Amino acid sequence: FIASYRKTMDIYGFKPRKFPVIVICDNDEGAHKVFNAAKNEIMKGLSQEAQCDILTDTQCKFYWICENLYLVKVPSSVGAIESKIENLFSHDLLATKLNGKSFNLSNKLNPELSYGKMVFAKHVVQRNWQNIDFIGFSELINRIQSCIAHYEKMCGEDK
Repeated sequence: FIASYRKTMDIYGFKPRKFPVIVICDNDEGAHKVFNAAKNEIMKGLSQEAQCDILTDTQCKFYWICENLYLVKVPSSVGAIESKIENLFSHDLLATKLNGKSFNLSNKLNPELSYGKMVFAKHVVQRNWQNIDFIGFSELINRIQSCIAHYEKMCGEDK
């Protein structure tokens, strides 16, 4: 997606685009392909403002890739370098049992003992969203708001 975004969007003539497109990515080993695609697009020179390297331990709030495309890494908790979006939920919510099974964040799970991310999203988060404390998402929301503000400022300068 990131590698083809600029070329795909060139088909559409209207600029600036009304809203930013924000890619939210876990900040873990599995994200290296996304980070590399973003770095390659940044290196094409259209977003010189983004001087940070994109690694799991870099702390930029967001990365402006090109035009209206941004990358936001899921923020890490204190003392951690890597993070997944599920880490933003409370420990109590992550400990929710379903039919005697525990939630397992890994991609390798025993379906007789544990359930994965899709089941967590559908059967824990979606069904209980009204009772969930989303305070752990505050920094992620701040990062998204920073992207929006950056894009609005850029569009204001283009008028």
